[in-house]
Amino acid sequence: MSNRNLYRIGLVAAIISTVGWIFFVLGNMSSPDLPAIADPQQYFQTLQGARSTYLLYGWGGVIGAFLTIPYILAFFYATENAGSVRSVATSAAVIGAVLTAAGFMSNTLSPIYFILPVALETDPEALLATRIAVELIIDAFEAMWWVGSFLVYGVGIGSIAIHAWQSTSAPKWINGVGIVAGLTGIIWLRHFIPFLLPLTRILSLLNILTASIWAIALSAWLTRQD
Repeated sequence: MSNRNLYRIGLVAAIISTVGWIFFVLGNMSSPDLPAIADPQQYFQTLQGARSTYLLYGWGGVIGAFLTIPYILAFFYATENAGSVRSVATSAAVIGAVLTAAGFMSNTLSPIYFILPVALETDPEALLATRIAVELIIDAFEAMWWVGSFLVYGVGIGSIAIHAWQSTSAPKWINGVGIVAGLTGIIWLRHFIPFLLPLTRILSLLNILTASIWAIALSAWLTRQD
């Protein structure tokens, strides 16, 4: 496979990944505030009513994360002049993408597909225990996609953008956007760095936007160069 074909695959992956993150944002913005619901029966009824929203949110995150990998690998080849040091950033990005996708599958999709149907048929007396189990599962896997997102959309993309800035002739603005994405990726560690919490919405949206613009723009530029 020529590098140009690899870059084309990366471009298609970047576009579809962006669509996945749009679904994630839309689902996240329209999801109900489940922790605020005290009654366990109402909790699961609300979850059932918002099932399509959570599927949109969950699958958007899975698709967005997994399809980051093809364009990250394409950029690995494109930054060959940066030397072997780029392997560190690429490894962080790939590991982060896998963790992010696995986190969404575990804490969003699994409860919808496997636990919710059981909860809807459970006796009312057992609903409280079922709710506690669901919340424990969600909390247990939440940190997986937080750390994964930081690795891929913070450390990985930021470092790869710096390598591309130094080792390719791509327009500086493209990789400047990628560096901004890397810096804003710190927001995915907000629960470990509490002073970032008030900036959650603006920085997370900025991170998704800049990472998507960088991935699509750099992939498009590469397809015209090789």
